[in-house]
Amino acid sequence: MLTLTFETSNFGASAALFEDNTLLCARAWREPHGQGAYLVKEIKEMATSQGKRLLDAGQVITTVGPGSFTGQRIGLAVAKTLAFAGALDVWGVDSFTWMAAGFMHAHKNFRAPFMVCLDTGRADRFCQLFSTEGTPLAPPTILSLDACEAALPQDAALVGQAWAQHPRAFATHWRPHAQDLILVPRERQAPLAPLYLREANTTL
Repeated sequence: MLTLTFETSNFGASAALFEDNTLLCARAWREPHGQGAYLVKEIKEMATSQGKRLLDAGQVITTVGPGSFTGQRIGLAVAKTLAFAGALDVWGVDSFTWMAAGFMHAHKNFRAPFMVCLDTGRADRFCQLFSTEGTPLAPPTILSLDACEAALPQDAALVGQAWAQHPRAFATHWRPHAQDLILVPRERQAPLAPLYLREANTTL
């Protein structure tokens, strides 16, 4: 089965195409804004480069947030459009679960709890604490840097968009990518519904 994965809520955007569990191609774009201008064009070109059509995908997996409000809306809109246009099986994964799966895959020998931290665009972080096995230990939340420090168990590490000066920020060359979405078990996936944690700071 052909599977398309893409992520637009954090770190710019990325996408990957799989045949069953074999990676066919992957791309990443570091621009933090403007995903709507290139995402559909790029994922179509990815499929074409493999002799496929975008609507040949039997499954589409994307993140539902939290992260950039605009990035979330773009990703969910594209996923829902693909589901409607091709009757595809489309599923969402929250940003914390995606990050935890990728981190554990990249660091198989890591044996400690960890807190996934994501940029909020402010002076705090979206956070969720995971066990050594990658199971959530607490609901996702928003924490100030001081509160995050207080909530972090003694043996735990910070993963993701932590702050470099923090002594327990995990040093890694791994960079989160949409291809890690294929690692998330189906039971950890969910229907498409945005996870914001905080209301948008703009109004119409």
